[in-house]
Amino acid sequence: MMDFIEGRIEWIDKNSIIVNVNGFGIALIPVETLVEKLETGMKTRIYTSLVFNINNGSFEVYGFDTREKRDLFEKLRGVSKIGPKTALRVLSTVEPSDLIDMITSEDVDGLSKLAGVGKRSAERMVLELKNKFERVGTGKSVFSDAVEALVNLGYSPKMASYAVREAMKNVEFGTDVSQVVKESLKILLSEVRKK
Repeated sequence: MMDFIEGRIEWIDKNSIIVNVNGFGIALIPVETLVEKLETGMKTRIYTSLVFNINNGSFEVYGFDTREKRDLFEKLRGVSKIGPKTALRVLSTVEPSDLIDMITSEDVDGLSKLAGVGKRSAERMVLELKNKFERVGTGKSVFSDAVEALVNLGYSPKMASYAVREAMKNVEFGTDVSQVVKESLKILLSEVRKK
Protein backbone atom coordinates (compact mmCIF):
# COMPACT_ATOMS: atom_id res chain seq x y z
CA MET A 1 0.00 0.00 0.00
CA MET A 2 1.13 3.52 -0.75
CA ASP A 3 0.67 5.66 2.40
CA PHE A 4 1.67 9.03 0.94
CA ILE A 5 3.63 10.67 -1.84
CA GLU A 6 5.86 13.73 -1.71
CA GLY A 7 6.67 15.82 -4.71
CA ARG A 8 6.08 19.00 -6.67
CA ILE A 9 2.62 19.94 -7.92
CA GLU A 10 2.62 20.06 -11.74
CA TRP A 11 -1.10 20.41 -12.46
CA ILE A 12 -4.21 21.24 -10.45
CA ASP A 13 -7.87 21.33 -11.31
CA LYS A 14 -11.02 20.46 -9.39
CA ASN A 15 -10.97 16.79 -10.42
CA SER A 16 -7.29 15.93 -10.65
CA ILE A 17 -3.79 16.75 -9.50
CA ILE A 18 -0.52 15.68 -11.06
CA VAL A 19 2.43 15.37 -8.68
CA ASN A 20 5.99 15.08 -10.00
CA VAL A 21 7.71 12.48 -7.82
CA ASN A 22 11.33 12.13 -8.94
CA GLY A 23 10.39 12.54 -12.59
CA PHE A 24 7.23 10.42 -12.49
CA GLY A 25 3.92 12.24 -12.93
CA ILE A 26 1.39 10.66 -10.59
CA ALA A 27 -2.25 11.57 -11.25
CA LEU A 28 -4.49 11.83 -8.20
CA ILE A 29 -8.20 12.36 -7.65
CA PRO A 30 -8.23 14.90 -4.80
CA VAL A 31 -10.56 15.69 -1.94
CA GLU A 32 -11.78 19.29 -2.40
CA THR A 33 -10.04 20.53 0.77
CA LEU A 34 -6.69 19.43 -0.68
CA VAL A 35 -7.19 21.36 -3.93
CA GLU A 36 -7.87 24.54 -1.92
CA LYS A 37 -4.45 24.29 -0.24
CA LEU A 38 -2.27 23.63 -3.28
CA GLU A 39 -0.49 25.81 -5.83
CA THR A 40 1.36 24.76 -8.96
CA GLY A 41 5.07 24.38 -8.28
CA MET A 42 4.83 23.85 -4.53
CA LYS A 43 6.30 20.80 -2.80
CA THR A 44 3.90 18.85 -0.64
CA ARG A 45 3.00 15.55 1.00
CA ILE A 46 -0.29 13.97 -0.03
CA TYR A 47 -1.84 10.98 1.76
CA THR A 48 -3.13 8.42 -0.70
CA SER A 49 -5.56 5.58 -1.18
CA LEU A 50 -5.21 3.21 -4.11
CA VAL A 51 -8.56 2.00 -5.47
CA PHE A 52 -9.21 -0.54 -8.23
CA ASN A 53 -11.87 0.73 -10.65
CA ILE A 54 -13.74 -2.37 -11.75
CA ASN A 55 -15.54 -0.49 -14.56
CA ASN A 56 -12.40 0.17 -16.59
CA GLY A 57 -9.94 -2.27 -15.00
CA SER A 58 -7.52 0.38 -13.77
CA PHE A 59 -6.18 1.67 -10.50
CA GLU A 60 -7.02 5.19 -9.29
CA VAL A 61 -5.10 7.11 -6.64
CA TYR A 62 -7.16 9.34 -4.33
CA GLY A 63 -5.37 12.17 -2.53
CA PHE A 64 -5.98 13.75 0.88
CA ASP A 65 -4.48 16.59 2.89
CA THR A 66 -4.53 14.60 6.16
CA ARG A 67 -4.10 10.97 7.16
CA GLU A 68 -7.35 11.24 9.15
CA LYS A 69 -9.35 12.05 5.99
CA ARG A 70 -7.69 9.24 4.07
CA ASP A 71 -8.45 6.72 6.84
CA LEU A 72 -12.06 7.92 7.04
CA PHE A 73 -12.33 7.63 3.23
CA GLU A 74 -11.30 4.00 3.48
CA LYS A 75 -13.83 3.33 6.24
CA LEU A 76 -16.59 4.97 4.15
CA ARG A 77 -15.65 2.82 1.15
CA GLY A 78 -16.18 -0.23 3.37
CA VAL A 79 -19.86 0.65 3.73
CA SER A 80 -22.01 -1.30 1.29
CA LYS A 81 -23.08 0.68 -1.77
CA ILE A 82 -20.79 3.64 -0.99
CA GLY A 83 -18.10 3.92 -3.62
CA PRO A 84 -14.98 6.07 -3.73
CA LYS A 85 -16.66 8.99 -5.53
CA THR A 86 -19.42 9.25 -2.90
CA ALA A 87 -16.91 8.90 -0.06
CA LEU A 88 -14.82 11.69 -1.62
CA ARG A 89 -17.87 13.97 -1.99
CA VAL A 90 -18.77 13.40 1.65
CA LEU A 91 -15.27 14.31 2.83
CA SER A 92 -15.33 17.40 0.62
CA THR A 93 -18.52 18.52 2.36
CA VAL A 94 -17.85 17.98 6.06
CA GLU A 95 -14.91 17.89 8.48
CA PRO A 96 -13.95 14.41 9.70
CA SER A 97 -14.77 15.21 13.35
CA ASP A 98 -18.29 16.32 12.39
CA LEU A 99 -18.81 13.25 10.22
CA ILE A 100 -17.68 10.94 13.02
CA ASP A 101 -19.95 12.81 15.44
CA MET A 102 -22.93 12.38 13.09
CA ILE A 103 -22.21 8.66 12.71
CA THR A 104 -21.69 7.94 16.42
CA SER A 105 -24.74 9.98 17.45
CA GLU A 106 -26.79 8.19 14.74
CA ASP A 107 -27.75 11.48 13.08
CA VAL A 108 -29.31 9.96 9.95
CA ASP A 109 -31.02 13.27 9.05
CA GLY A 110 -27.71 15.16 9.13
CA LEU A 111 -25.87 12.47 7.17
CA SER A 112 -28.58 12.34 4.50
CA LYS A 113 -28.02 16.09 3.81
CA LEU A 114 -24.40 15.47 2.79
CA ALA A 115 -23.48 15.45 -0.89
CA GLY A 116 -24.21 12.09 -2.50
CA VAL A 117 -25.82 10.54 0.58
CA GLY A 118 -29.49 9.63 0.73
CA LYS A 119 -31.44 8.32 3.69
CA ARG A 120 -30.64 4.65 3.01
CA SER A 121 -26.91 5.34 2.60
CA ALA A 122 -26.97 7.38 5.82
CA GLU A 123 -28.64 4.50 7.65
CA ARG A 124 -26.03 2.05 6.31
CA MET A 125 -23.21 4.40 7.38
CA VAL A 126 -24.58 4.50 10.93
CA LEU A 127 -25.22 0.75 11.07
CA GLU A 128 -21.85 -0.28 9.65
CA LEU A 129 -19.58 2.40 11.16
CA LYS A 130 -21.01 3.53 14.52
CA ASN A 131 -19.03 0.93 16.48
CA LYS A 132 -15.79 1.76 14.68
CA PHE A 133 -15.48 5.15 16.40
CA GLU A 134 -15.46 6.21 20.02
CA ARG A 135 -18.70 8.02 20.77
CA VAL A 136 -18.07 11.68 21.53
CA GLY A 137 -21.33 13.29 20.49
CA THR A 138 -24.58 13.50 22.41
CA GLY A 139 -26.94 14.40 19.59
CA LYS A 140 -26.92 16.14 16.27
CA SER A 141 -23.68 17.81 15.23
CA VAL A 142 -23.15 21.55 14.91
CA PHE A 143 -22.69 20.99 11.18
CA SER A 144 -26.04 19.27 10.63
CA ASP A 145 -27.89 21.69 12.93
CA ALA A 146 -26.47 24.68 11.04
CA VAL A 147 -27.30 23.13 7.64
CA GLU A 148 -30.83 22.39 8.84
CA ALA A 149 -31.25 26.00 10.01
CA LEU A 150 -30.16 27.36 6.62
CA VAL A 151 -32.43 24.93 4.75
CA ASN A 152 -35.31 26.12 6.95
CA LEU A 153 -34.44 29.67 5.84
CA GLY A 154 -34.93 28.59 2.21
CA TYR A 155 -31.41 27.72 1.04
CA SER A 156 -30.80 24.49 -0.87
CA PRO A 157 -29.07 21.67 1.06
CA LYS A 158 -26.08 21.94 -1.30
CA MET A 159 -25.63 25.69 -0.75
CA ALA A 160 -26.25 25.31 2.98
CA SER A 161 -23.62 22.54 3.28
CA TYR A 162 -21.11 24.62 1.31
CA ALA A 163 -21.68 27.73 3.44
CA VAL A 164 -21.49 25.85 6.74
CA ARG A 165 -18.30 24.05 5.68
CA GLU A 166 -16.71 27.39 4.75
CA ALA A 167 -17.96 29.05 7.94
CA MET A 168 -16.56 26.29 10.13
CA LYS A 169 -13.09 27.06 8.76
CA ASN A 170 -13.39 30.56 10.25
CA VAL A 171 -14.77 29.77 13.71
CA GLU A 172 -13.11 28.24 16.76
CA PHE A 173 -13.70 24.62 17.74
CA GLY A 174 -16.69 24.36 20.06
CA THR A 175 -18.52 27.37 18.60
CA ASP A 176 -22.27 27.10 19.00
CA VAL A 177 -24.73 26.63 16.14
CA SER A 178 -26.00 30.21 16.11
CA GLN A 179 -22.50 31.61 15.48
CA VAL A 180 -21.91 29.09 12.67
CA VAL A 181 -25.27 30.05 11.09
CA LYS A 182 -24.34 33.77 11.28
CA GLU A 183 -20.98 33.11 9.60
CA SER A 184 -22.69 30.92 6.99
CA LEU A 185 -25.18 33.67 6.17
CA LYS A 186 -22.31 36.12 5.65
CA ILE A 187 -20.74 33.69 3.19
CA LEU A 188 -24.03 33.17 1.34
CA LEU A 189 -24.59 36.92 1.10
CA SER A 190 -21.06 37.50 -0.23
CA GLU A 191 -21.72 34.80 -2.89
CA VAL A 192 -24.89 36.61 -3.96
CA ARG A 193 -23.01 39.92 -4.23
CA LYS A 194 -20.36 38.31 -6.48
CA LYS A 195 -23.06 37.38 -9.01
